[in-house]
This record gives sequence, structure tokens and C-alpha cells, in this order.
Amino acid sequence: MTLNDVKPPLASSSPEQLAEEGQPSHGVALWRRRKHFSSVHTRWRRDTAPLIEQLREQMIRVAPGATQVQLRDLLDEEASRLQVIGRVLQLVHPPASETHRLSGLDLLVFAVLEDASDAKRARGALRQLRQAAPSWADLAGLPRAEVAALLQGAGVAPFWAGVLLELLSQVQQWCGGMTLEPLRASTPVAALLWLTGLPGVTKQTALHVLLQERTDSPMPAEAAPMRVLGRLGILNDAGLQDPLDVETLRSLVPPDLRRELHRTLTAHAEEICTPRTPRCGDCAVNRFCRAWRAQQVELAARSARPTMVDLFCGAGGLSEGFRQAGFRTVFAIDQNPVAIRSFRLNHPEVPSEQVVCDDLRNFRDDARRILDALGGQQVDVLVGGPPCQGFSRAGWRSRTSTRQVQATADDRNYLFEELIGLLEVLRPRVVIMENVPGIGEVRFPDGTSFLEVTVEAMRSLGYDSTVWTLDAATYGVPQHRVRRIIVGSRVGPVPPPPTPTHRAVSNQYRATVQPTGEHLRPPVTVAEAIGDLPPLLASAGQWIDRPRHRVGRRRTKGYSGEMAHPLNLLFSHVTRYHNDLDLRRYATMRPGDNYLALLRRDHTLENYRRDGFEDKYFRLAPDRPSKTIVAHLQKDGNSFIHPDQHRSISVREAARLQSFSDEYIFTGSRSDQFLQIGNAVPPLMARTIAHTLMAHLDATAETDGDPAA
Repeated sequence: MTLNDVKPPLASSSPEQLAEEGQPSHGVALWRRRKHFSSVHTRWRRDTAPLIEQLREQMIRVAPGATQVQLRDLLDEEASRLQVIGRVLQLVHPPASETHRLSGLDLLVFAVLEDASDAKRARGALRQLRQAAPSWADLAGLPRAEVAALLQGAGVAPFWAGVLLELLSQVQQWCGGMTLEPLRASTPVAALLWLTGLPGVTKQTALHVLLQERTDSPMPAEAAPMRVLGRLGILNDAGLQDPLDVETLRSLVPPDLRRELHRTLTAHAEEICTPRTPRCGDCAVNRFCRAWRAQQVELAARSARPTMVDLFCGAGGLSEGFRQAGFRTVFAIDQNPVAIRSFRLNHPEVPSEQVVCDDLRNFRDDARRILDALGGQQVDVLVGGPPCQGFSRAGWRSRTSTRQVQATADDRNYLFEELIGLLEVLRPRVVIMENVPGIGEVRFPDGTSFLEVTVEAMRSLGYDSTVWTLDAATYGVPQHRVRRIIVGSRVGPVPPPPTPTHRAVSNQYRATVQPTGEHLRPPVTVAEAIGDLPPLLASAGQWIDRPRHRVGRRRTKGYSGEMAHPLNLLFSHVTRYHNDLDLRRYATMRPGDNYLALLRRDHTLENYRRDGFEDKYFRLAPDRPSKTIVAHLQKDGNSFIHPDQHRSISVREAARLQSFSDEYIFTGSRSDQFLQIGNAVPPLMARTIAHTLMAHLDATAETDGDPAA
């Protein structure tokens, strides 16, 4: 996983530069390959080069034949993952306001007093001392008995008065005043030796102080934070396995993370990641944790839940919906490495080696590799959503201005053949293939459609097959998304499609997806889906945040309450940069307006021809479901303008409209994340399909013959 700094970019970066680099104005994208490093981080990368060579034998297991530079990249990715963990922990374990701002001699005195008592008493004693004397020089001149009384009043043993006064005397003598400034100019070893020579200063206390005063100081090797790092399995993805000695682990934590990470790891160890009974269910970083993920794999393996294989899995929308319905994914494959990273992060119950980054066409002549990977497990459901761009109407328009459909030449159109080939080998009880409605309209030269060919191929393998045409909005997704679902079953006739739960009429395919009935709930609207998220300007937002307040939020009610993170964390609520002219267009448009309506309001804002581009600009209406979220969002957001804020929707807003909860974390740059979200199957729609298939499997449990096997 690759992350960039979570701190704001340099003030000298222009909005144009930020937009070009895929960055919002506050923070940088999650798990995106870093190209630039701070001077401190660059020095750390250079200093750890010998250590990488030393660890090469371990690292080479996950990257056979890797060069030194590639091994360096592995460690950079792990350092970036650690940075995300640190940012999340920083939000859920905010610093104590009094001690967080301490530095220099204030910090040293506090650390000594904390060793003598505890943090609460040390804070009280420090407050008493500073009230009694305006400066440390003044305090050093007070009688020992007076200082002892001040300490005793705060609950610290009076013995420490003599230690404190002697410490101040030596600091003043050696540093030429009440300051620790010389520590920054000396070498790390000399600074540590000098501090540990002071009265009452242990090595751990000295390391605490140096961690605040110097950027190159190592982390203190305390049991609590080291325990959390060990459970998290930091550096395991780079091939480094336990046991890692403490010195190596400390050295491999980047220096610009050490100070705050040490504080948050310590707090997390005390509150959540306790030694004997860690509260893993309440942990904000459990999906990053090797120990917790191993537990989820074990629990899933022991369960009797029906199994599924997810082909063209992307970021995991189908698997997420099926998991919510009671299935467990046992194998997933996609050729997009960033999407695979997102899948692995959000599906800890699937063993990492069972989530494969590869082109499915590479299994064409060796499909039994998947059988071997499954270890003989029966596959209950095989799901697949091959890339749909070759079938989409937008794809046709982008390639030709004629009415003739030429999409049959698109290589992506033939990926359904890979699914059919694996169907013959895996012999699942049920198979489903999801795609755009255009799969029924694109035809071979003989006049048959891809849809017809797919259905016939399933039937030839002994599967009863049919096609459902579903609109996601009729199942509670705040978005009209009409899709063809090809369903095949070898254990009985395919059941009827899921019963709609919401009343939502689509402009497309009204005859097949228009639900009727007074019992249906009203559709989930854009306002209900994203109205509680913090307002943003263009080119703004935080990649990881914990807003104190949300607009009109009711945590336990409605769609937004269901989607909200239980700890109120918010990932990827960032927006893209817009030029001034586009901002004028947005401000001119009203909710529900498209490009033609914009030009009727102000014809001077024209920048595309009017025929065929009426949806090039579109402002979402707050009181209706959204239009279909598409992968084109990775390029621009002009077709998805926020209902009442003059900008296109954020990454998290797009995810909400796709029914991904705020706990679902997407990785990669902003464009990477928009692509994953636009290509995904909405989890709520997938869950509805999965419930129907679960009932079908239960009803046909005794009918599991396989005449074609």
C-alpha cells in the first residue's frame, strides 16, 4: 500500500498543480506512490539502505528477483501504510491539550515527574511549579522545602524536589541557560548520553524528550507501542516476518512519523490493544491489523456460509453485498493492482493469497490453477462483472459519430468468454454475470447479441439461464443504475428477480424495471445519501478526517445513519480542482439542469456542441436518486455537480451514492478511487441479489446433481 504525507501541501503549490497531481488542497491521496520526500525522509531512506541489504533474503520472498530499488519501494509502501494508521489513531486518540504542547525543558521536567508518579500527578505538579515561579531560573532559586511542598501538594513525593533542583542546576551549567537548544546541534548519541547523565533521567525518559526535540531520534523501545506494532504486522507485506528485533523495527519507522506515532500507539495500547484481552471490535485500525485479519480468516473458514468466487472483482462491491447477505468469498481476481489493494483491505476474511492480481485471460489454458487455489472447496456461486465500457452507449458515442454500433471489435467485449470457460471447470451451483443493458444490444455479424450468446453458453453447460433487468434505485440505492443480470443455475430453475423495495422510476427500460405498489418505500434521494457530509469548496477536503459535527446528522436513522462510520471517521471526502469558468457554470445551473438548460440560462458559457452532449454538465437534484455513477468521474465531475455546493461530488459522496458505507476504504489517487467506485456494483443491490440466491440455494439444497460434470 502506498500513501503520501497527510500534511497539507506546500503553500507554493498552485491549484493547477494540485489538480494535476490529483491532490486536494488539504492532504494527499491514500496509497498513492510517492514521488517526492522531505529531507528528513530522504535521509532515512539513505540510512536504511544497508538494512535493506541485510533483510534482502526475507524480502525477496514476496518480490522474487526484485532490485534494490524495488525492495526500497516495498518498504516505502509499508511506511505509507504506517502513516495512515498513525493518522487514524491520531484522530481517535487526540492529545491531552496541556502536555501535547510541551517542549524543551518543560517536557523534560514533566517526563521526570511522570516517572516519579503518573501523568495526571505530573501535570498537576508542573502546573503548581509554573505558577509558583515565572521561569525555571526563578524556580531553581527557591528553597528545596518550598519546591518539595509544591510537589507534595500535587501528589508527587517530596524527595523529587532535590532531584529536580539538581537537574535544573546542571542544565543551566552545561547549556549556558535554562534551555535544551544544544541538543539539536549535537549528534544523536551525544544528546542521549548527556540527557541520561542528568539526575532522574532514565534512558526511556531521554528518548521521549529527544523524540520531541530531534527529527532523527529513534522511538523508545517500550513494550506497549511495540506490542501494537507487532500485532499490526507492520512490514509483513514487505516480506519481513516475525520475529523482528526491536532495534530493526524502530529503525524502519520513518523519523517524521515517530513522535506522534509513539504517542498514539501508547494511547491505543492502554485503551484498546491491551495485552490479554484486546478490544478488536472497537479498534479503528483493525482492518490494517495482521492479528485481527488472521482471526477473520479463521472464523470464515470455520463457518458454514455458502462460498462464492468473484471474477473481475474490482474494489469488491459484489463481494461486499454478498458478505452482508451471509456468503463468504473464497477467491477473487482482478487485473487492477490498486483495486486489488482496496479489495484486500476491506475483505479481511479472504486470505490474501486468494485475492489475485492478474488478467483472467492468463487462466485460459490453466483454469485448474483456481481449483488448486480453492483446495477442493465447493463453489456455490460464481459472480463476475466483466468491464462494461465496450457495451456502454457512452463508449459507442466516444468512438464514432455514426449510428452504426462497432463495439464488437472491442476486446473487452469478449471477456465474458473467460467467465464461461471457468464455469465449465469450477461447476458452481449458481452463476451470475452483471453488465450494462448494452450487452443485449451489441451484436455479432450474424445478428445474435452478446447477451444471447452468453445465455446459450450457460445452457449448453447444463445451467438453466435467464436475464434479470434491475434498477439499483428500486432496492434502496440512491442512484438509478439499470443493469442486466444473467443468472444461471444447475440446481433448479432460476428464481424470479428480487422484489423491489423502493418506488423509483428510471428513464431507461421502464417496461422492465418500473416497480408498482403502494407498499413500496419512496426512493432514497441524493440529499438523504450525502446531505450529512461536511460542506466543501472545490479542491478541498481531507483524505482521513473525523468531523466533530455533520449537517443535520441523525446517527441512528435513515440512509446516511446506516452508511456512517461507527467512530465517525471519514475517508476520501475530497474534491477536485475546477477552473473559474466551470465554477461559473455550476453557479448558474439549478438542481436537475443539464448542459442544454445551462445554455438557456447563459449562452456565453457554451464550450461543447449541443448535439449529443446534453449530459456533459449535470447538476444533481437533491430530491431524487442520482444518475448512474460512472468511471468517467476519474476524468472530470461535470456530470455530477453537487446539488447545492458549487463543485462536483467528492470521492466519498460518490461512494455513498453507490451504497458503500464510510467504513469502506478506497486506495490510490483520487482518480484511482473514482474509477473503482464507478466500476463497482452497488453493495446494496448486490446484497438484494445475494438474498434471492441464498433462498434459492437453501430451497434446492437436496438437488445438487451435476449431469455435466
